[in-house]
Amino acid sequence: MTTDPRAHRVLDSRRGTTLAALTAFGVAAMGLTAVAAPASAADEAPAPATCTDVDTVHLTDRNTVSGHHQWTLSDGSSRAFTPDGLSIDSTGKVGHMNYAIEQFKVADAGEPTFAYQRTSGDYDISLNLAYSEDSAGTWAGTLVYEPGVYGAGEWWSTKDNKNGNWRLFTLEEFAEEFPDALVLGVGFSLGSTAEGSGTVESVTAGCTEYRYVDADSVPLGAELPSTTIGFEDAADAATSDGGLSGVTIAGADASMSAAAGCFFAQAPVVQYNTSVFTRYGGYSAVFPEGGYTASADFYLDADASAGQFEWSHAANGSDGVHQRDFVFHVGADGAGTWTIGASNNSANSAPYMSGYGDSPATVTESGWYTFQHRLYRQDGLLHVDMSVLDADGATVATWTLGGQQDDVVPDAVGGNRYGWLVNNSYEGLPIDNVLLNAERPTTTCSPFPDVSSVEGADHYSEHWTSIAWARHTGLANGFKDGTYRPEANTTRDAVAAFLYRWAGEPALEDEDATPFVDVSSDVDSDHYSEHWKAIYWMAEEGFATGWTDGDGAEFRPESTVTRDAVAAFLFRLNDEPTYVLDGEGFLDVSDVAGSDTWSEHADAIEWLGQAGLSKGYAVDGGAEYRPTADITRDAIAVFLHGVSTKLS
Repeated sequence: MTTDPRAHRVLDSRRGTTLAALTAFGVAAMGLTAVAAPASAADEAPAPATCTDVDTVHLTDRNTVSGHHQWTLSDGSSRAFTPDGLSIDSTGKVGHMNYAIEQFKVADAGEPTFAYQRTSGDYDISLNLAYSEDSAGTWAGTLVYEPGVYGAGEWWSTKDNKNGNWRLFTLEEFAEEFPDALVLGVGFSLGSTAEGSGTVESVTAGCTEYRYVDADSVPLGAELPSTTIGFEDAADAATSDGGLSGVTIAGADASMSAAAGCFFAQAPVVQYNTSVFTRYGGYSAVFPEGGYTASADFYLDADASAGQFEWSHAANGSDGVHQRDFVFHVGADGAGTWTIGASNNSANSAPYMSGYGDSPATVTESGWYTFQHRLYRQDGLLHVDMSVLDADGATVATWTLGGQQDDVVPDAVGGNRYGWLVNNSYEGLPIDNVLLNAERPTTTCSPFPDVSSVEGADHYSEHWTSIAWARHTGLANGFKDGTYRPEANTTRDAVAAFLYRWAGEPALEDEDATPFVDVSSDVDSDHYSEHWKAIYWMAEEGFATGWTDGDGAEFRPESTVTRDAVAAFLFRLNDEPTYVLDGEGFLDVSDVAGSDTWSEHADAIEWLGQAGLSKGYAVDGGAEYRPTADITRDAIAVFLHGVSTKLS
């Protein structure tokens, strides 16, 4: 303050406080918490209401910025934010007034207090409230609280002091006089001649504790929930909420493996739009303790044509609004080299190509690469390490962005916002493992415990791609023990179930119909089948007629299925398409009645071969279909996979 009222203490005519009493207060209480000497019942003022809940606002060197604070430092005085509070060393005066508060009425100030640890000197510290006398919010002066000098509950005003009307009062009395008065700022001050040092821990007013700490000691939020978008489930490409929108799921095969698991995504061409986008498990407005990591895997093909894609992760604001993007720029030159860089911006107009920023990296080997964002707080500000890792987890390059003055953590910066394929010139760009706060999966494709994609493994199957597809699409759920049993023969009811699921499980025209005498929907019947709906549907569609005996038609659900019967099922399911026989077809299949190779389903079998759905078994002179052999469960997966992909 410009004038120290302690130099001319006078009688408070309103409250009758004497100079002697005031001096006694100053002698009795000189420290962190000053307590007034006992007053008589007649002089004792009613205490302000106590807050039931106290919020905490952390004041740091990052959020006490211009326009939000006012510092007073005499020559030689200093201050420093520490984990324990604001360390001050005064040679004459140190003061602070924080105006970045939510204004409240003086009547709602509660019982303002401060926590201060003095380490040297014998001065007193005051708690200060900048105020307006009405709801207009125009600064009128500062209310000063010095319990070590004047006693608990006693305040004075710099406006009164300036006008020569210095007096003591309680906040309740002040609020009675100015019922619409507002608190505009809170702070503290050491007197104009104070020398010494100490630590201001906090100032509390209006049911809020304003705690001084260094920027990196402000408590942060809980760990963000993890999100793994691995495309092993169709839901991973269904929506941007928990998945990645705008992509299609592709199955790994011998020519192209997934980064992990059995499936990956393929992205379309994107020209600065949000078609390929994820919100992970939802936006977060709270930055987590320890920061967090987000990443996505992309396949970089050394044979790719010239082009570029951009992948961004955005931090959210503490207000729930977008804060900032951190963008990878990845492009091929068409001659075997990919160039990678990082920045905060993307191209938003044709040809939707950006530069690569400072110190770009290059990649010349085809493979899956992880593009990782690690967000953390340093010196109170958001920083991001943007790294590229190869399939073995080795770092190819890292760029560190951030440190912008507007990105104060946690005041301005919240948690995650989105992952976004901003631009992409490659149709079918492979993406896998879009992650937030999750470990990168490294598993190979193993859709069932007894099916592996690893050649040489105990459960390796050459048809693992089709089995994985059947599991992914829900056509094959396996047995109760979790296995698929790829080499087991397929029963007729199982084939019916496969085909029924493949057709989308359409509603039956008449669930009460009983097309076969050996299949029932009644769980108490000797002929109950868990796949009765599928079998009834086969009959309704004319795909299965069964065998007729004296009592009616039989489906024989537990009988194994031959390869020619499956060909017939699929042929009928595809409306018996016409085709032209190109070449000799299968050596052991003929439509010539009476020949050794005649088959009643010759048309269906030859159609399978012409459509590329079956190669048969290679023998000298060509290939055999072996129509009367039982079909195994891995083969039925191959047939259905082929029908779905090659005939779609």
